[in-house]
Amino acid sequence: MANEPAGKGKPFQDHYEVLHLHPTADAGMVDQAYWHLARVYRDAIATDLSFTEKLDDLNEAYSVLRPPELRRQYDQLRDDVLGVRAPPTPSAPEPEPPPVAVIETQRPKAREETRPRRSRLRLPRPRLPRFGVPRMREILEDAIITFRQEGENLLFIVAPAAVIGPIGAMIAFHSLTAAIVMIPLLVLLFFLTYAACLRAAGLMMENRTPEMGPAYGGVLESGRDTIQFAWQGMAIISGAAIVSVLVSTLWRTDVALLLIAFGGSGFLIWSARHAYEQPFLLGLSVPGHEAQAAGQHLADRLSSWTAMLVVTLSAPVLVAGALAFGLSTAISASFGAAAFSMAVALWLPLPALALTAACARLVSANE
Repeated sequence: MANEPAGKGKPFQDHYEVLHLHPTADAGMVDQAYWHLARVYRDAIATDLSFTEKLDDLNEAYSVLRPPELRRQYDQLRDDVLGVRAPPTPSAPEPEPPPVAVIETQRPKAREETRPRRSRLRLPRPRLPRFGVPRMREILEDAIITFRQEGENLLFIVAPAAVIGPIGAMIAFHSLTAAIVMIPLLVLLFFLTYAACLRAAGLMMENRTPEMGPAYGGVLESGRDTIQFAWQGMAIISGAAIVSVLVSTLWRTDVALLLIAFGGSGFLIWSARHAYEQPFLLGLSVPGHEAQAAGQHLADRLSSWTAMLVVTLSAPVLVAGALAFGLSTAISASFGAAAFSMAVALWLPLPALALTAACARLVSANE
């Protein structure tokens, strides 16, 4: 990431040209252009390695133009080199990817810079933009592309849950006592792994490699807030799982499945109400009380959209649960539980990437 508007000893680079933007574009337009081109470039790298250099230039341009102070310094330097408010330097058209449309008729509104800020995070305004299915599709596509690009590093992060989870699930089905002891421990393991995936998503947004050490280290640094934000969800899913195992063992399996369905529905409702708190805390490195306030604010203002996003992200788990039930019937309950635990561990990076990206976009759209 560039620390200065332009480095010494190399030609001046017009970052506005890289982002296909006019110098008067506001912060929201910079974010929109960056996320669009980053998604296209990452997808194109699979067939054309020349886009790797373009993605590096794009990351450098965004790192300079997104922070207000760095952008002001860069604009001053650009005015000296190219002229005051010069349009982007013309370049040869590229057949792929298509450039973002430049809206030159829009001009950024004057911002009040004399008012002191009380925190590093600016809460969204009461009137939020409309986030519909197209925006949700973009977020999911970004998450899938990022998972495909960083799959190896993300698999290392979820490796503890992918290995320990199935073993613990098989132990839990040996006896009722084992189930009562192991299920809460497994739920805690999966929540900590999800938290590490959120921190890894934050590292990627900072253009850093999502390695296991920094990911889990970030979770340990904010361990108290992480548990505070997640304990209710852990209690819901642990309680539902323990009661269903007890009912299945002592009474009827169909009633146990009904209890699991109720518990899963309650967990989805809780997840929709608290979807943004941990992404703010771990993904965007926002302090605990501010992360909680911002997360609740967004969840209240975008309740329907958030619920739809959470349900969409949970669809793979529902499919895995149905397949695990089939394996439980065909082979054994412990084998089905182990397969389900493995599927959940491998699925955790997807909601972490998607919800972190959603937080970043929602906040940047309201600055």
